[in-house]
Amino acid sequence: MLHMELDFQSVKALASPTRIDILKESMEQEATPTGLADELDRSKSTISSHLDKLTDAGLLEKESKDGRKRVIYRPTDKAEAITSGKERKVRFSLAGTGM
Repeated sequence: MLHMELDFQSVKALASPTRIDILKESMEQEATPTGLADELDRSKSTISSHLDKLTDAGLLEKESKDGRKRVIYRPTDKAEAITSGKERKVRFSLAGTGM
């Protein structure tokens, strides 16, 4: 069984309903800031801020298409393991949070 440490930054990223919605959408289809803004009825700047937090937490990865300004977000293996429901044991680590 795979054991995964879920750091505080990931827990914090998953604490937002909007970020959870973004993660769900990115699991189902190609995710772009504009597409997510339309799908979730949020402003593009709000979506971009949430995407940054998910990327910083290691839950999404960003891919820029060469020669174009289009950016696509895809779930990482970490996000796949969390959302698949296959991984039931997640160990939380608060190390390095300044507590």
